[in-house]
Amino acid sequence: MGKQSTRLCSYAPSNIHDKICITSGPTEFVTLWNCLGQWRVVFDRYDRDRSGKIDSDELREALRSLGYAVPPSVIDLLIANYNNGVSHRGALDFDNFVECGMVVKGLTEKFKENDTRYTGSAALTYDGFLSMVIPFIVP
Repeated sequence: MGKQSTRLCSYAPSNIHDKICITSGPTEFVTLWNCLGQWRVVFDRYDRDRSGKIDSDELREALRSLGYAVPPSVIDLLIANYNNGVSHRGALDFDNFVECGMVVKGLTEKFKENDTRYTGSAALTYDGFLSMVIPFIVP
């Protein structure tokens, strides 16, 4: 299993709508397969030019359709991070789109746990911030 596949599997306990627990077995494989199928539907819907890649505008729209209003500056960072450092003209293939989407989803969930008043702001200690972010950036 390659580095990207291993990293992607580390995010697999979350999908678009549900949480799944990964253990070995056919039921869990089917759940994971269905999760990836849901990501594929979103990817295909927003890959409007059928290039097999999603550019920054398509990524922003895809994430917005999933309920994540990610600002353009963060979209550029995501594209650069998941596209080997190439920013504005870069684009994400399906695997990178899934990993990027799962990171946005996971970080958003962690942020919401700390935004108890639902204001879009959260007070975090430095330790709390690191504990929230590091699992998403360290393979």
